Amino acid sequence: MNSEKKLLTGVLCIATLLSLIFSAFAFENVPVLSVNFPMTEECIVPVSGPSKGNLIHVPDDNTIEEYYANVDVKDFIVEATFHNPHSSTEGAWDYGFLCRHLRDNTHYVVWVESDGSWEHAVVIDGNWNYLKNGYVSELQTGANQSNHLRIIVIGDIGWFFVNG
Repeated sequence: MNSEKKLLTGVLCIATLLSLIFSAFAFENVPVLSVNFPMTEECIVPVSGPSKGNLIHVPDDNTIEEYYANVDVKDFIVEATFHNPHSSTEGAWDYGFLCRHLRDNTHYVVWVESDGSWEHAVVIDGNWNYLKNGYVSELQTGANQSNHLRIIVIGDIGWFFVNG
């Protein structure tokens, strides 16, 4: 594929990704860009999943339960539907994604908490640096409810979606 076609395909992929933005935190109350380009096979290259399984929460073990996707990519879309372990009135819970894991205790983390808050942090050698946070008014916090989380990362820019 020549470089002009690759560039055009990249622009179409990014434009198509932008058309998926419905309720991203960074774009609240901003009209959604409407794009009618079909996704090309150059845009969609699944490297993992879909997967299905359970992360068993052990409240007192002070660890993060995880599923390791065993992929190493710079730009990516990751999404999952998380089912609440119980109602937020019964106790606290949180879930989300660890990504760009470079070595032990060095990675990015994006998550939601049962109180409706969300956080984005980078952990470097075990030291937590909180980058951004906010509140998700649409977060489902009841028993037997779930939330769909999605992250789109291109270069050093990322978008975080909850139920959108």
